[in-house]
Amino acid sequence: MRLWGSGACGSLSDLVAEGTAPCDFVLTPTLSVGYPRPEPYWRGAMDKLRLLDEAYLPLVTKPSRYTGSFLHAARKDPSKARVRLLLCFPDLYEIGMSYLGLKILYHIINGRPDGVAELCFTPWSDMERLMRAEGLPLYSLESRTPAREFDLIGFSLQYELSYTNVLTMIDLAQMPLRTKDRREDDPIVIAGGLCTVNPEPLAPFIDGFVIGDGEEVIQELCDLMAERRETRMPRAEVIRRMGAVEGVYVPALYAEVKNPFGYIAREPLPDAPAAKPRFRYVASLLPEYYPERPLISPTEITHDRLGVEVMRGCTRGCRFCLAGYMNRPLREKRADEVVKEVQCGIVHAGWDEVSLLSLSTTDYKQLPVVLHELDRFTNEQGVSISLPSTRVGTLAPSVAEKIGQGRKGSITFAPEAGTQRMRDVINKGIDEAELEYSVKLARDQGWGGIKFYFMIGLPTETDADVDGIADTLRKSQEWAKGGNKRMHFNVGLSPHVPKPHTPFQWEIQDDMDTLKRKIDRLKIGFRGMSTVRLKWREPKTAFLEGVFARGDVRTADALEEAWRMGARFDGWSECFDFDLWMRAFERIGMDPSIYLRPRDLDEQLPWDHIRTPVVKKFLLTERAKAYAAALTPDCRDHACYRCGAPCFTPKARDGRHLSLQLAPGQGVEPKSLDFSIPPEVTGADITTRIEELKAKPIEALLEDVTAPPGPPVKAATPPAPAANGNGKGNGNGNGDGDGREFGRRRRVWPAAARGPQASRYRVVYEKAG
Repeated sequence: MRLWGSGACGSLSDLVAEGTAPCDFVLTPTLSVGYPRPEPYWRGAMDKLRLLDEAYLPLVTKPSRYTGSFLHAARKDPSKARVRLLLCFPDLYEIGMSYLGLKILYHIINGRPDGVAELCFTPWSDMERLMRAEGLPLYSLESRTPAREFDLIGFSLQYELSYTNVLTMIDLAQMPLRTKDRREDDPIVIAGGLCTVNPEPLAPFIDGFVIGDGEEVIQELCDLMAERRETRMPRAEVIRRMGAVEGVYVPALYAEVKNPFGYIAREPLPDAPAAKPRFRYVASLLPEYYPERPLISPTEITHDRLGVEVMRGCTRGCRFCLAGYMNRPLREKRADEVVKEVQCGIVHAGWDEVSLLSLSTTDYKQLPVVLHELDRFTNEQGVSISLPSTRVGTLAPSVAEKIGQGRKGSITFAPEAGTQRMRDVINKGIDEAELEYSVKLARDQGWGGIKFYFMIGLPTETDADVDGIADTLRKSQEWAKGGNKRMHFNVGLSPHVPKPHTPFQWEIQDDMDTLKRKIDRLKIGFRGMSTVRLKWREPKTAFLEGVFARGDVRTADALEEAWRMGARFDGWSECFDFDLWMRAFERIGMDPSIYLRPRDLDEQLPWDHIRTPVVKKFLLTERAKAYAAALTPDCRDHACYRCGAPCFTPKARDGRHLSLQLAPGQGVEPKSLDFSIPPEVTGADITTRIEELKAKPIEALLEDVTAPPGPPVKAATPPAPAANGNGKGNGNGNGDGDGREFGRRRRVWPAAARGPQASRYRVVYEKAG
């Protein structure tokens, strides 16, 4: 069924007369047009796409969103490729072009001789109305090929409130919304990203979901699509074969069953290849995954800088954090590879800022080495280095000095809770002494402001815990006094939304009235703080996010109904219409608040059939520890807690050997590792290499050949016993020997007010001297 904009959107002239106010149209079903489209129809659509720049784009806001004129794009002819993939991001161009994961997949597929990948983003409402009025199909930006001409259409799901945009793009591609209605020659539609931990709200619309990392899965799916094209494989067989790929969940292979509580769960059909689709991960962050020439947008995007991933995963174990549990095991990129990627990206792109990306970059144990090696290059090029977020208590003075060079705006900390009890409940692992240390360090380094992120609505939270947020800011103001600048504080407040596959997946979510009361309480608490600015997410937004985060397949009907009523860009405050959503739920006879209720510990949950890195037994243990306010220290510095992540599998072992850093409890058992020096490498070679890195680190890293061994060079200190990243003081950033220039492991903490966690667990890695 084809959907058109209602009202006067019947022609181009009518559209111009109507105006382009965002998110103000309603879709109504009209005459159905069969699939595939007749040849004259497609010829007319292609002719219109050729006239896009001259006839249509001048009529919409920010036409550069739809031109595809970014630099370093892969300009291939889709008609000559064996497999064609359209990578779709269900949000605006400015948001999607800032996402590194999309660029990684784009680089991998276009690196195949037989493959082509192109990009597509959700058009803003004025462009959508124009496309519907003029019959323009959704198209790829590079070659302006209609989306329906591709073999595979892939969506990146990062936020629950972008689901309506997925439906918009499928419909603009002139395909049936639901998988059961699609024809034999329609593309296969897949989705990946963090939201696939509970794919059920989108299950009727997506053919397959990729669970976990996509670097290897996407290659296997492309091989399957190429085979489909060559052998004319039936669509049903493609779907069945796709379900056999490790890391892919195909809803059509699983039956819907109602649990005793009245909610829909999934069980595998007799011919399903696996009882539980297992998540997929890559063992190492290989250099070939990342482009040397990054895509550059001609127009400004949200994060207009070079993003370089330094680490994937996190072992801190914050009990609310889905990304931390979903991205296990922890994998670190080699320091020399990070340096090379930064240098290549800056040379080819010309950005003046580099962001070192990970869930917690200050936990990247080779960070001091990377900053030391990049120091000369960034100073010569006028490039600043930034971190997306800084964990409280882990920022060494030398690191703070490097990331603050050139720009002294704001630095970001995320204490998450205002009292020590609540921080222990969520296993944040920081105390007030660490927070004081971080604020004073920011003050002494000359930062002009601090961004704090807090959460409300966490399990066991009381009014005293809410008041603790205001008390924390009051203390921070006192700690910040005495600097050269008057420091300002921006406080971001987010309602807690329990996520699947976390220890809090069984908990109740605070209703909107409770959240409003807590926000009002904080407004009163912040009165009189002239240097503090408070912002918060609306409880209505959190309500809808919670419905789809833990919803079953029945929420798909509400999603489609709200989309037909005009819901678009629900993550944008100017487009979000809560009343529209409530009417949509009412039309299908559903009470959305039932998905915010607490879940029974023995209940079969709608997402239980998805196998993620952590097992349910571990999650239950962490939930019990949360109610006891008991900490689970970082497994890198302590024993393995058997969470279920494949840290001791052969796949992880192979990946660990490629890294300069191996932390205890990660990768493989330490006693099984081979740290012997290759016979052709002598102690003199190691000493010479260390002296070269000290003398000219940038030039030495750029050289890809090893100098022939020469006479021993007298070193200031004895040579390291090994060059494998685990010896003492070997210059790789993780040693604990004496006298090395960098990589020394020290306990660094303020002499006063040392907390129990600070003295027991906190270890800061910084460059000596």
